[in-house]
Amino acid sequence: MSNETYLLVDIEADGPVPGRHSMLSFAAVAFKLDRTIIGTFERNLEQLEGATTYAPTMKWWEGFPEAWAACRTNPLPPAQAMTEFLDWLWQLPHQPVVFTANPISYDWVYMHYYLHTFTGFVHSISEKSPLSLNALDMHSYSMAALGKSFRGSGKGAYLPEWKAHKLPHTHKAIDDAMEHAMTFCAMAESVKELHRLAKLGKKFEESQQT
Repeated sequence: MSNETYLLVDIEADGPVPGRHSMLSFAAVAFKLDRTIIGTFERNLEQLEGATTYAPTMKWWEGFPEAWAACRTNPLPPAQAMTEFLDWLWQLPHQPVVFTANPISYDWVYMHYYLHTFTGFVHSISEKSPLSLNALDMHSYSMAALGKSFRGSGKGAYLPEWKAHKLPHTHKAIDDAMEHAMTFCAMAESVKELHRLAKLGKKFEESQQT
């Protein structure tokens, strides 16, 4: 397995657009693909001054009162939360770490916006950074692993062994980050096994030709 450090990040928000809406909480799980957990980080954030909430998102939150209460407990100013997160990131091994999320188009955009806005963190290829410029999307990885269409590769199509950890998905950021992290480890194991079998098949074919 790769010796890279992966960072599974899950965020919760009150709408889909960073800046217009607010990130309410986020959590990160740093791990290796062998399921070794290096560390975790989570913070609740105060809502942005002047931002609005998005009615469909707030309607969705009504179905998860415990998760809502959890993300509104002891919220910190965004600048404090993001600075503490960046300090934590710098301590992780094997940098830059591989930012991973499900879906990447949601979690990455919020984290990118908040890091830029509240820490002065400038993210570019030319600068030393604890995050690589690219990020890994679990849905896309599932598509490649399953050999299905993108829309046919979502959570409902996951292999049973990918969910064997039986971790809950509660919409509390730390729970969901850990659940996604362990699911991704199982995905990576499946792909590694597929490559192993493909190599064996190729060797067998070559032996039949000699």
